[in-house]
Amino acid sequence: MIFSSASKAPSVLFRACVRFLDSSPTPFADVVVSFQSQPPPQNVGAALKALITPDARGHTPLHHVASTGNVELCQSLIGVLAHVRTNFPVFEARDRLGMTPLHWAIMRSPATVVTSLVEAGANVNAADYEGKTCLHYAVELASMSRQAGDSARTEYCDGLVRYLLDRGAQANSPDGAGATAVHYAAELTEVELVRPF
Repeated sequence: MIFSSASKAPSVLFRACVRFLDSSPTPFADVVVSFQSQPPPQNVGAALKALITPDARGHTPLHHVASTGNVELCQSLIGVLAHVRTNFPVFEARDRLGMTPLHWAIMRSPATVVTSLVEAGANVNAADYEGKTCLHYAVELASMSRQAGDSARTEYCDGLVRYLLDRGAQANSPDGAGATAVHYAAELTEVELVRPF
């Protein structure tokens, strides 16, 4: 692994990795404020390795940050990862459930985190180990929000469905049981969601 350009990335990577290795409950909290000129760490290789090494649940630092809902933190880490060349598929990393950082962002974060991941190269058609894509999750969330009567969350989830479709999400990709996102929408009587398909 090497840096793609001479930049401030080494100090940011080092701080981020130290937080992760310390098993902080809020990893990478220092990343947001550490884009300052610093001497590079002595062991850049170890810092880079920590950025892509999963924890016991298979979560990489990007999984953690994508699930926090912290837009600034996620965008900072994506910015750091953009300076690193590696053969490891950072945005396609899967945890023990087969979920990518984008799956977690769909479930737990604001749209800005989702769009940041997609624009950085996350695959909108990545499926977890049950075959569920991000679109499957977005349709399920829209249904739950609608059933709960949460109009703001429903509007957000409907927007996520449209965004994912606009970015090339395959509405007819089957999960492990053979159900597509269209099936999910129809089964959950999501008339509003079936229309975009």
